[in-house]
Amino acid sequence: MILRHMTHRHHMKSIVTRGGLSPAFQVDAPKGLIAFEVDPPSEAYQMHFHQLKSEWQDGDIVTLEFDGERMQAAGFEILHSNEDVRNQDAERLGVSIKEIGSFAFIHNFVSLDYLIESSREKISEYS
Repeated sequence: MILRHMTHRHHMKSIVTRGGLSPAFQVDAPKGLIAFEVDPPSEAYQMHFHQLKSEWQDGDIVTLEFDGERMQAAGFEILHSNEDVRNQDAERLGVSIKEIGSFAFIHNFVSLDYLIESSREKISEYS
């Protein structure tokens, strides 16, 4: 299971400095939680995500993809969303709901140690 988190490139230096994602800095999820797209079926949501943000531009998005199985094996509880806001996002972005994975949340700090290899390569430019 892949858990994709999207953030603004300006946040990457602090994420790398902290060594992971902290719920304290998450703005697009309920308080105390970090939001993820589960098993993204395509790149459509990632490509258009900036349109959901008032001051973000194309190219501002950095995606971090985490190994959900490893996280679960380490004791992380992945909370799947009861509310499906994908319809609303799909409509706003002009993409099919089938192109957006379901959403899930995690309470804990999420270490960058759980990144999949392609995401590890991405973060090297921010260290």
